[in-house]
Amino acid sequence: MRLIFVHWVYEDRGSAQDLYNYREAARQLGHEVVIYGPPELSSFHYSLDVGDNDAMVFICEWTTGLQYGDQLDWLRLVAQVPRRRRVVIDCDGKYNDVISVTGDYNHSDASASREWIAICDSLSDKICQATLHPLRPNVRPFLFHAYNPAWAVPLDLRDKRYGMFYVGNNWFRWRQLRRVLETVERVRAEVGPIGITGHGWDRPAPWTNDSISPDAYANDQAPRRRGYATRPLRSGDCQHGSGRLHAGHLSPAVRASAARHVPDV
Repeated sequence: MRLIFVHWVYEDRGSAQDLYNYREAARQLGHEVVIYGPPELSSFHYSLDVGDNDAMVFICEWTTGLQYGDQLDWLRLVAQVPRRRRVVIDCDGKYNDVISVTGDYNHSDASASREWIAICDSLSDKICQATLHPLRPNVRPFLFHAYNPAWAVPLDLRDKRYGMFYVGNNWFRWRQLRRVLETVERVRAEVGPIGITGHGWDRPAPWTNDSISPDAYANDQAPRRRGYATRPLRSGDCQHGSGRLHAGHLSPAVRASAARHVPDV
């Protein structure tokens, strides 16, 4: 089996970890997973070849657009692969009406919501979201985000550099992480050093622009003021960065505000 993922890929955020591990799992099982795009791009496996027997998975995260291609590529993709072999995975809950919570939102207005839904419907009858309880009746549950069993390690509390270590970009998560940090501050002497790896914690993320809500990377400069060790994600972290979680005794998981209003597992 050959699967073609159509996705706007960033190697240090989003679904990069999932794409990398789907490819590795497919290879071990004798299948092939590629990402649509020029083959010389990066460590991810890109290809412009589209076969008659391929299946196509459109991963709609921050955009429904093509990262590498134009309108002719769209025509080629949908003409080559029949609709019954095309699937849409809606990663951010955008295949919904507008959801807005404390500055975080899935769409800026109802028009953007309708456009997103229309594009997804034009691509496939199979619309999936990573939740067991979708809000819309035509959406299928599919737990897309990958887990690699190789990440599991024996519990060993020796030689930990940090008492708590968080891995991930900000993106509307400061309010949630601040609640964790404020709780830990009460016992920080016992917890020890705190580290954060990700973009947007002690400075604006490199891709910040006027189209992104200021709340997305708001952080009150608290990580720097409180002496937390911070660094941005680096190349390869989204492929092998799970090991960073083991740098601390505690590694919290937090969700963006709007995501908490979409039913999840």
